[in-house]
Amino acid sequence: MIDKKPAIDRVIFAIAFAAEPHRGSEPGAGYSFAKALSLFQIATGRDVVFVTRPHRVEKLRQALAREGIDSKMRFMAVSLPRFLVAATKRDRVRAAYVAWQLHAVWQVRKAIARSHRGAIVHHLTFATDNLPTFEWLVGRGVLRVFGPAGSSSIQADGSLLTRVATKLRLRVARMNLQGVELGLAQNENVADQWSRWGVPHRIEPNILLDRDEIEQARQSVGGRDSSLLLSVGRLISRKRFDHSIRVLAELPEFVRLRIVGGGPLAGELHDLARELGVSDRVELVGKQDRFETLRLMAEGAVLLHPSKREGAPWVIGEAQALGLTPVVYPDSGADSIVRIARLGIVAEGTRLEDLVESTRSAISSGIQPATDRWFADRVPEMLAATYELIERRADARLPV
Repeated sequence: MIDKKPAIDRVIFAIAFAAEPHRGSEPGAGYSFAKALSLFQIATGRDVVFVTRPHRVEKLRQALAREGIDSKMRFMAVSLPRFLVAATKRDRVRAAYVAWQLHAVWQVRKAIARSHRGAIVHHLTFATDNLPTFEWLVGRGVLRVFGPAGSSSIQADGSLLTRVATKLRLRVARMNLQGVELGLAQNENVADQWSRWGVPHRIEPNILLDRDEIEQARQSVGGRDSSLLLSVGRLISRKRFDHSIRVLAELPEFVRLRIVGGGPLAGELHDLARELGVSDRVELVGKQDRFETLRLMAEGAVLLHPSKREGAPWVIGEAQALGLTPVVYPDSGADSIVRIARLGIVAEGTRLEDLVESTRSAISSGIQPATDRWFADRVPEMLAATYELIERRADARLPV
């Protein structure tokens, strides 16, 4: 049940660097929040402003119109300096994000001053707590919600460089979280860290799936192959897809592995499969569009996800929604998603042998029923509860 306006009517500014219809991960989460905020606005009549990049605004409006959503949510288009637009490509997107965030926060601060009203500022995407958001600059009296955000750092290796980088990331995260009314943590490891800092929080992963899209992917395949493993994602070292191939080499010959995704390590993975004598059982299909990725996943039974550090990986939620059994390492962030949805296996330890044994268990368990835990239609109620909670707390602090 979404309540109507509170006693003090605050403007809600939702900041999303990434927001795009029919995408996964950060852009998909941004669009799901835009849709949820539109529905929230219709239900409550609240003044909601969605802050994003200019070239996203028309796409968002058109997508909402196609879904029959006619809300009065406003869009604030914040541009990047022209010389930084090219930096939004993958390798330099974080630098562009930081520059855009600073500009967006400054524009929001000016809009709040012009409105002469209270405000809520909600940070949506990027879903990271370790890049500066500058949202502490929005001004006094503004209620801030941060997240869902954060990723696990427990499995970071012990090298000096990694330890220094982790400390710097945590310092930035702590600065971002200062003064927030509520943090939405992506997973249990993030929640534990925020607890140590005294940040009010709850766990709310930003896996926001489209129910129709998942159902179409399910129906597009003729059947499921209980001996087909999937690994899905960008082929980079942090994802550790070499572990997937090494696990396959320890499994019976009837088991096959399909790796979906592109990236700089594709050649190395090809070479590793050949070296281990399993190249005839490994299928590297490269980067695919979103629906084809879901369709390729829906043909299998087990998602092998050996990543060492995650926030709330969409691919785990997608696998669970499609009825695959995810197999993950402990303390990776992905393990939280397995536990929350109660579907999947968390390896006993962080050794490769542990992942092999867990994968064997997943294969022997056969096809599992899908979960509806991660569908995006849960989000309007979640947002309503979040804003009601922080406004009730803030109003209780007002002098009588």
